[in-house]
Amino acid sequence: MRRSKRQILNAEGSLPQDSILSEASGQILVTAESLRIIANHITKSIKRQLTTGEIAQLDQFINRLPGSQFSGATLAQAQQKIATQFITRYKMWDEISEERDNLSSLLHLDNDTPTVDDAERAELMGLTDHENPLKFSMFHDRRGRSIVSRERAGDERLIRNRGTPNNYLNQEGRDVVDGSGIPPTESFQDHETMAAAFRNQQRVNKELMKYLRTMNSTFNAETIPEIFARSTNNLITYGSITIPHQVIPLDTRFRLVNYNNTGHGNTEYKWNIHTSNDAGRPGDIRMQDTITQVMAMTICPFWIPVSNAKYQYYDKVRMYIREFKEQSVQVNEFLDGDVGQVTRTNYYHFEFLIDRREVNRIHLTPICPTFTFRLPIAQVNTITVQFRSPFELITFDPDRLYFTVSNTNPAVFTSSEDHQLATGDLVYVVGFTGGSQVVNREVNDPAGYFVTRLSATQFSIPLDLTSLAGPVDNIEVQFGSKRIVTQIEFVSLEQ
Repeated sequence: MRRSKRQILNAEGSLPQDSILSEASGQILVTAESLRIIANHITKSIKRQLTTGEIAQLDQFINRLPGSQFSGATLAQAQQKIATQFITRYKMWDEISEERDNLSSLLHLDNDTPTVDDAERAELMGLTDHENPLKFSMFHDRRGRSIVSRERAGDERLIRNRGTPNNYLNQEGRDVVDGSGIPPTESFQDHETMAAAFRNQQRVNKELMKYLRTMNSTFNAETIPEIFARSTNNLITYGSITIPHQVIPLDTRFRLVNYNNTGHGNTEYKWNIHTSNDAGRPGDIRMQDTITQVMAMTICPFWIPVSNAKYQYYDKVRMYIREFKEQSVQVNEFLDGDVGQVTRTNYYHFEFLIDRREVNRIHLTPICPTFTFRLPIAQVNTITVQFRSPFELITFDPDRLYFTVSNTNPAVFTSSEDHQLATGDLVYVVGFTGGSQVVNREVNDPAGYFVTRLSATQFSIPLDLTSLAGPVDNIEVQFGSKRIVTQIEFVSLEQ
């Protein structure tokens, strides 16, 4: 009749009747049958079969347990206690294994190639509910040290050194673990010490995962352009800048009128530039964005009201913007004065050809429409322009006067100064309030009126103002024929 290994060992006196400890050494000595029973306890608790790799882990786990904690325990109690302790550590392994899989994914180590573990798992899935005894004994030669064979059970030296991974004693007779001289019974005195070690490893793995996730998101192929953009955001390259173009309309009808009353007469026109939400006041140019870092400016052809022949002699006109004096073209004239030679310096930014002439106005076409600055202009807040012919400063005729309006049909406008208007010129009446709301709106028509010249100081417009109680004084009239309308395009550099 065939006997089991435990029966053989019992007959030889190598194993006690009802204990998991060896009588010779007091250390754990597990047969393949006991290992199978322990594995069945674990399988019942976790609701699935153990894999081949987990059987190897169980084998190593039992091998490192100190025998002292099983003193006085029966064989069945020891088997159940081992199973319980392994399940506790198995849950830790399960978390660490999940983290390890995540680490592999972060490191891009996972692929679809089948592995040996995959093959073993597929094989084990076909087993019955009870563990196959053959799969425990298969570890005897390549991994297992807790599986008892006749030869290993009869070797007292091996039995005495069951806790030593390599079955090796140093000269002092102490077990050697990885060459450190520290036996497993001293490294893992109890289950709590093992649990603490695994928790520490779990924390290390979590920190490593956090670091690798950061590295993965930082150096992912999709984020490389963003990383490069952040690392080079202080470098001005063609790809890191935009070149916006902003156009400023200049209309002398809506200039700063008070500026001409501070000693500049009719030789300069000035405007303010602002970006507020409201439309501002006369003299304000409203822009969507602040004009900064200006590299160049471009001007278009336009008309100017010039009647004096001496301003047309050279067929050229120069335009100067006072705000940009430091970056302008400088012209020096050497003149003879009462005390000797006198140097007169003028500045300009654009030079125009007079290509067309009409009564009281000339048409200007820029010779070079774009002026490029040597250094970018930090910000443009005001624009002040003046014209030369090309050497003499041009003084323009008044573009507005104050009149007395008669209560006649047609309405007659009378001034104390020469208005220099001709029949057919366009005028705009501003701020008339001498009649009813209907009459006031009609007189202040924003489209303006064509005048009939009566004299140097009078003109009439086709309006019936007989409803007025009498003449109305101090009414402002703006002259469309003396109006300058153009625009400047600014090219900026923005990072």
